[in-house]
Amino acid sequence: MNLSTFSQASTAVIIPAFNRELLVCAAIENVLSQNCQNLEIIVVDDGSDDRTAERARSYPGVRVLSQANGGPAAARNFGISNTQSDFIAFLDSDDLWAPHMLARLLNVLEGDPQIDVAMGLPQLARIKADGQGHDLFGEPGDAFSRSISGTVFRRTAFLNKVGLFDRELRFGEDLDWFLRAQECKVIVQRLDAISVFFRRHDGNMTKGKNMVDLNLLRNFKKSLDRKRTASTP
Repeated sequence: MNLSTFSQASTAVIIPAFNRELLVCAAIENVLSQNCQNLEIIVVDDGSDDRTAERARSYPGVRVLSQANGGPAAARNFGISNTQSDFIAFLDSDDLWAPHMLARLLNVLEGDPQIDVAMGLPQLARIKADGQGHDLFGEPGDAFSRSISGTVFRRTAFLNKVGLFDRELRFGEDLDWFLRAQECKVIVQRLDAISVFFRRHDGNMTKGKNMVDLNLLRNFKKSLDRKRTASTP
């Protein structure tokens, strides 16, 4: 089976970006290197005041959508609302897919219509000081086990089952969505292989944030509250 050409369904890869003129090109080129057919690349410029949008538009076929700064959740929702693709994948502008993993995850979804979400393992990496390449650290899956970046979703998971991301959450919107997905009995398939490199650098939004800042405790409380409400006669 040729993984690079197996998928016949349309796939949108949504890249939210805020002031990422130095990184967005690498993200776009990484998606293009996956060699998937019927691919739609959407960069959502989340109110950048640098040349993020300009650099993204330099790639033929890449759609650039612009909005006032609203955070990653709002940017992803904007991208979802502007595509009709069967499958939706996300790549944060400072992350990179592992080679051929987009096709591998699409194969999982196309091979079993009951599966709503396909993901692999995230691998932490640190961008080198010269900006060229990165060094790996830690073990696959050490962090961000419920990641949006590097994961492929059926469009129906958003429209018919779970809903969109909570745009009020600047952090922790990934955990919130996956908790809601679990409550909705959404089926998630995880491959035992690295799907995405989370590249750490001084401009990471989560750098220096604690559990409260990242809304981790808030999201678990919201989940418990929903379960209590559902169990109340």
